[in-house]
Amino acid sequence: MEWKQVVKTNYTQLIFVFAAFFVVVLASYLSISGIVRRHLAENVDDSILTAQANINVGLSEAEVALTSLAYAVQGMLDRGEPLDTVRSFMAGTTAWMRRRGDESLGFNGVYGFIRGEFINGIGLNFDADYIPQRRPWYEASVRGGKEAVSFTEPYANIVTGQMVITAVKNIVGSSGEHFGIMALDIDPSWFRKYVNSFRRSGGGYGMITNQYMVVVGHPNEKNLGRPLREIGGGYEAVYNRLMTDRSVSSERIVDETGARVIVSFRQMSNGWYVGVIVPIWSYYRDVYYTAGILSLIGAVMMFALCYILLRISAARIRSDEANRSKSSFLATMSHEIRTPLNAILGLSEIWLQRELPGEAHSDLEKIYASGSGLLNIINDILDISKIEAGGFEIIPADYDTATLIESVASLNMTRIGSKNISFELSIDETMPSKLHGDELRLRQVLNNLLSNAFKYTKEGRVSFETAWRRKDESAVLSFAVSDTGLGIKKDDMGKLFSKYQQLDTLANKNIEGTGLGLSITKSLVELMGGTISVESEYGVGSVFHVEFEQKIADSSPIGAKTANDLRHFRPTGQLVSRGKNLVRSLMPYGRVLVVDDVMINLDVVEGLLIPYGLTVDCVTNGRDAIERIRSAGSGPCGERYDVVFMDHMMPEMDGLEATRIIRNDIGSEYARTVPIVALTANALSGNEEMFLAAGFDDFLPKPIDIMRLDMALNKWVRDRRNAGDAQEAEKAE
Repeated sequence: MEWKQVVKTNYTQLIFVFAAFFVVVLASYLSISGIVRRHLAENVDDSILTAQANINVGLSEAEVALTSLAYAVQGMLDRGEPLDTVRSFMAGTTAWMRRRGDESLGFNGVYGFIRGEFINGIGLNFDADYIPQRRPWYEASVRGGKEAVSFTEPYANIVTGQMVITAVKNIVGSSGEHFGIMALDIDPSWFRKYVNSFRRSGGGYGMITNQYMVVVGHPNEKNLGRPLREIGGGYEAVYNRLMTDRSVSSERIVDETGARVIVSFRQMSNGWYVGVIVPIWSYYRDVYYTAGILSLIGAVMMFALCYILLRISAARIRSDEANRSKSSFLATMSHEIRTPLNAILGLSEIWLQRELPGEAHSDLEKIYASGSGLLNIINDILDISKIEAGGFEIIPADYDTATLIESVASLNMTRIGSKNISFELSIDETMPSKLHGDELRLRQVLNNLLSNAFKYTKEGRVSFETAWRRKDESAVLSFAVSDTGLGIKKDDMGKLFSKYQQLDTLANKNIEGTGLGLSITKSLVELMGGTISVESEYGVGSVFHVEFEQKIADSSPIGAKTANDLRHFRPTGQLVSRGKNLVRSLMPYGRVLVVDDVMINLDVVEGLLIPYGLTVDCVTNGRDAIERIRSAGSGPCGERYDVVFMDHMMPEMDGLEATRIIRNDIGSEYARTVPIVALTANALSGNEEMFLAAGFDDFLPKPIDIMRLDMALNKWVRDRRNAGDAQEAEKAE
């Protein structure tokens, strides 16, 4: 069927879709950009004015309270009342303040130094060598003069260790006699909470300093009590400006974290300073970001709608043609869906490895997570469809038992991520070293069960246990996967292996899935003649048991050393977290050929290979790939490719035909042995055997999983080179 016919049939609808989305995006941009510009112009000043007003009110409350209390104490002293009366008055005032709680600025209590004696009105047990004259509140009273209320910078209470700010005032009698000092402790967390309360979107925050430009309010507690000029970055320049101009407006600096920000500071009436700090990308690029997002959303929706429209129309036209088999349909759908998913996940992975603004990095994380979830759903639907169509086949072959366990452990260790989960392996060292059965299906079952365990376990433990018993010439393998996850309710046990059901949806509402995983697992187990069972206690955890009978190919045990190595196995390529690089082996000596007819797929693969330091060549069809291999085989060894990544479905000549010609028709030893990895979106279960039988050495499905890519490169480039170098060294000896 010609796509020209499909486009012609839907010409009017396509024009309407393009025009409608263009008008919507343009109107939205013009409207939102105007709002964003006005918002940027007004927001910082509004924040500063609001902060100034509220902080002034709070500090005024402290000044008024302390002045009133100092006046009362002055009266007592003028009347000749004893210090015990003053001490009782301060203790009572402290108790009253603490009863008020959040009604005040956060007063912790009053105390003083009167007539050479420390008056402890706050009830703390001070050491006998406590010297008031050496405390910050006493020094602040000396600096502040006789009339004014002064404030200290934040400092640690000598008894509690908690940070406090102290307001102090000298007490002068009616006759001019200096009676001493009265102090009021303030909890500085009020200032910290307040600067957090006027955070701006995009990572902005507030800051408060006292009259000496010492920080008294900051979201990062480590900066409390530090002079502004010592915070780091460009704040020393801000300090110098404030020393002369008393205000800073929209100054560009680099802050203590290395981020480029816009700072605005203004001095309040009491001499303190309040500032707003905004990331520069958020301050200046909101308009462009808005335009970009609107354009991107509009373009994606427009092309998605056009694509859906054309696909629906094409399906309607195809319905008049000969019916195709269900397996062919599934292969086509796998390729069509996985190809754009490969671009989405691959490009997201590449960009997540770069330095991005926090909001952009978070958005890409969400795109990647959503794409991965969609890929899992597609895999489940394709698998269950093939099972229902009777398309699953059990293809037995000899396999290495330890390699099977290692591959399962390697994949599932990456599922731990940032969870507080331990992964424990218990390996029976007497298991036969080689068995005969369908390793691919067995691995799929174990991976499904372990994936389920990690998905529903937030913290605790996931364990994987192996055992076996002999039965004539066969081995009955027993595997147990246990977890400390949510568990299963007794009423739900009967629905556990049903299709399209996710149990306990209220508790699991944030866990993505189709409800097909256990149904597929049960079907695979039964296809292999095995059994599956489960034990579970709700709120405690679950244990899944599976048993398979496999023929013994080599009865020698895997041994204690191998079993111990497997128990402590940790893959070198394990992801640290999404968006950060693998622990990669650099391979600057390696040369790779990538063959794909879709340019964006070439960009994705090349971008994923760049961190390895490889030389990467790309071609867009099978014929060019054949010529590259032919030339490399007849040229110097240094120009030969270590591995070829060959797409499956390509026009003119597909990957299967190109591989057949490379293996059989070129005639060189290099062409017959160069590793060729099938790089394909046609990733239905069972196709791996088809590619291996067609002359490929390995299989890498799209979207490309970076763990599998890393393992392939280590196997076909690094390890193969190392083995070759070792052989050359032996010959030289």
